[in-house]
Amino acid sequence: IMKTANGDNPMAHGKVAVLTIDVWEHAYYIDYRNARPKYISTFIDHLINWDYANAKLAGQPSGIEK
Repeated sequence: IMKTANGDNPMAHGKVAVLTIDVWEHAYYIDYRNARPKYISTFIDHLINWDYANAKLAGQPSGIEK
């Protein structure tokens, strides 16, 4: 887990992203207003492709079927 500030990108430091979420207000404010926790839970429950994230974590993203 890596937290960055001010738009810093972990990949610029040689890291590989397995899963990312944008929690700056511009990402959720129109739909969720100040309800950041609801935005995050919706993201986790409905938007993440867990098969892809698991394969990426295992180092096998090229073996994923669409």
